[in-house]
Amino acid sequence: MDQCKNCPQEGKRWKCVGEFEANYKKGEVREDIIHVLKLLYEQERELIIRKVSERTITAKFFNLFVQEYRDKYAQLNIDTEYNRNGVEAKYYIPGIGMDARSASPDFIVHKRNCNKHNVLMIEFKTYWGKDTSEDLIKLKAFTNPHEGLIYKDKILSYAYDFGVSVVLNKDNVVLQWVMDGVRRETEILAIDFHKGQ
Repeated sequence: MDQCKNCPQEGKRWKCVGEFEANYKKGEVREDIIHVLKLLYEQERELIIRKVSERTITAKFFNLFVQEYRDKYAQLNIDTEYNRNGVEAKYYIPGIGMDARSASPDFIVHKRNCNKHNVLMIEFKTYWGKDTSEDLIKLKAFTNPHEGLIYKDKILSYAYDFGVSVVLNKDNVVLQWVMDGVRRETEILAIDFHKGQ
């Protein structure tokens, strides 16, 4: 079998995940994210009020996303804090001439052991720690479709279709979209935070 250019481990340890279509449009991915964010605020708003750990809130988002969309994304894996590129650690290069950094994206929809089917990466922040500058650098690196960034003799080309920085505020959510390695747009989603109280 010919070596797939999207295989992070050069076909040495795992079987190829195979060819399949995983074409998701921004509009439908956006609607899925917004739906789950609304569920998060409806069901777990006390976590945000009490300033619970970002990881705990991300885990709740993960659980709700899987509950709602397991079937829709059945060919893919939905992971949180996933730090692997094949069997190796996941790295990215934040800029030209800079050293590589290890990464554990907060939330991803992808196919493990293949960089051809990387659909969505989300980095979360909360209103009490909302500096997104590092998250945006990471999202730009992970959505960059261009090959050529090399670390430890490996090409780092993840080419996620969509990257989103999500800041969870008390009464709104700020989403910053990154595609093709470029920050594209920012939107503010108003949340009826007091619903049901």
